[in-house]
Amino acid sequence: MRAARTPRQRRELAIRLMAEGRPVSTGMAAEILTVDVKTVARWCRDGRIASAYRTPGGHWRIPASEIARRVLGEDNQGE
Repeated sequence: MRAARTPRQRRELAIRLMAEGRPVSTGMAAEILTVDVKTVARWCRDGRIASAYRTPGGHWRIPASEIARRVLGEDNQGE
């Protein structure tokens, strides 16, 4: 999947993933949220993304709705 570079592209990608209803990997979440993969994993581990869960293989999965909420919430900050 191509890197989301602009805020608009990030919002569109987050909305599309949410509509698909599939959970998001830490790598995809990091790309959309423009943070490091280790940061997303730490947020999951620390409970900052309470809805995140681990697969049987130990990989974190985050509901796309949580990513969309965070990305769309950026638009409302500072108002």
